[in-house]
Parts: sequence; C-alpha cells; structure tokens
Amino acid sequence: MSDAKKSFLAAAAAILIWGTLASTVKLLVGGMSNLQTLAISSWVAALLFFAVNMTEKNRRQMLAYGPREYGDMFILGFLGMFAYNAFYFYGLTQLSAQEACILNYLWPVALIVFSCLILKEHFTGRKALAVALSFAGIVVVMMGKREGGGGNLLLGSAACILAAVCYGLFSVLNKKKNLDQSITMMVAWFVSAVGGSILCTVFHAWSPMSFFQVLGLIYLGIMVQAAANLFWAIGINYAKNTALVANFAFLVPFLSVLVSTTMLHEPLSLSALAALVLIVSGILIQSGTIRLGRPHKSVRVVEQLAGKGDLVRSEEKSVVI
Repeated sequence: MSDAKKSFLAAAAAILIWGTLASTVKLLVGGMSNLQTLAISSWVAALLFFAVNMTEKNRRQMLAYGPREYGDMFILGFLGMFAYNAFYFYGLTQLSAQEACILNYLWPVALIVFSCLILKEHFTGRKALAVALSFAGIVVVMMGKREGGGGNLLLGSAACILAAVCYGLFSVLNKKKNLDQSITMMVAWFVSAVGGSILCTVFHAWSPMSFFQVLGLIYLGIMVQAAANLFWAIGINYAKNTALVANFAFLVPFLSVLVSTTMLHEPLSLSALAALVLIVSGILIQSGTIRLGRPHKSVRVVEQLAGKGDLVRSEEKSVVI
C-alpha cells in the first residue's frame, strides 16, 4: 500500500470517529464537570496505549529514547491532548455542540499555517483560497443567530479557538519530531490525565458516575481519544501534502452536525448550514490537487513556474480520493 493510501485511510478513520466527539462530550458534561470528563477519559486512553506498548518491540523503543525525546513527548502531550481538550471541553459547556465543533475546526487552518512556517511547505494560491473559505465558515457561525446554544458565547468561542491553535501546532510538531506514535500517545495522554486530575481536584469536586456515564467515558477514551488521535497522527506522518489532509478534516463538523441533530436533537441553524457549505467548498477546492498517476500537464507547468519541483514529484505519486 502506498504512503498516500495509508495517509488517506488513517485520516478517514480518525475523521469518522471524531464526528461523534462533540455530542459524546456534550452528553457527558451535562452530568459531571468538563475536567472530570477530561481526566477519566485521558486515563482510559493512557492505559490503553500503555498496554499496546508492552510488546517487546515497543519496550525496546521506549528504552532507546532518552530525556530529550521524552521531553518532546511531554510538550506534545501538553499541547495536543491536555490543553486542546481542556479548552475544547470547556467550550462545549458554553456552546451548542454544533457551534463548538465548527469553531474548533480552525485547527486545520492552523495546521496549514504552521506547516508552512515550521515545515516550510509551500503556501499556494489554492491553499490560500481553501483556508479563506473555511475561515469564512467559522465567521458565519460566530455572527449567526444562536439556536440551542447556551452559556457565554465569547468565552466559549475563545476556548474553542485556543483549542484549535493548540492542536494545529501539535500536529505539525508531531510530524516534525517523527517519534514512535504509540509511545508518543501514551506519554501524551498520561500528561493529559495527570493535568486533568490535578485541575479537577483543585477546581471541582469529583462526582459519582452512572453506568451510562462510565460507558461514555470508556468510548471517549478508547475510540475518540486513543484510536482517532493515533489514526490522525499516522495520516499526517504519511502525508506528502499536509495541507491536503488538513482540509479533508473539515468534513468532521459536517458529520458532527448530523450526529448532534440525531443524538442531542439540536436544531440545524441557517448559520451552521451556511458555514458547512463554505467549509466543504474549501475542501473541494483543495482536493483539486489530487490526480491519478501523473498530474495534468497544466498542473505541472504551473508548479514548475512557481519553483515547486519537490511538490510536483510528491503529487505524481498521489491517488484519487
């Protein structure tokens, strides 16, 4: 299987699972604090990755890493698991699942920007237009009439945007460091679990949980936080064009809206619908760079005139999605 196919399949699995994140957390934070939800689900994810890493191969790799590598994993965990989820879960207490999820999807925009700044990937006109349309969708949500949302719009929006910046930076740094993803995720979720537990103990009382809340936390920890984040990290690491994978992630708010209207019975607002149209338009524009086999001659000429020989060679190996 080619790297392009591996990247697509792994990212697609993450996207499908993440479509259930907002509704799952929204249901859970209705009966317990957002920090308790973060702490317990993070422990579930961390322990799952610990079990995965008990294979002989992974144990050898863990022993081979030194303080510098584990320090990098700590920073990645703080950004991509602890800070991201702490901000996002708080945002879900203030906004509807639709509002929080769509605002949170500034993170693929942040990923594109950080990939150009840190990974030195080319920022083409196609990428700029895709980012602009997707960002316009975020603006539409913030300016539209609220239907089913509660709490503080400003604080909730700020939290979701900060979460987006944290996860976009995490995704790029994770690709740059290129560490073993199972070990990185184990350390990252332990950082999130410890951080969430400390904050919950200091700022909230731990509350008893029902059977369904326990099941929800197990699903959140195993599928949404462990499996989906691992799939996404694999998809990004195999990607030849990080911005392309990032734009496909804009499908998550569309899936999330479908889930929230079904599970939470949230009304589909006109602003949310307009935002989704803009976001999907951005995806379609960016996906125009994908060709079967060798790219079209006009594409190669434009890229060569722009001095993007390396990008041309990577696109010649790509497949239709």
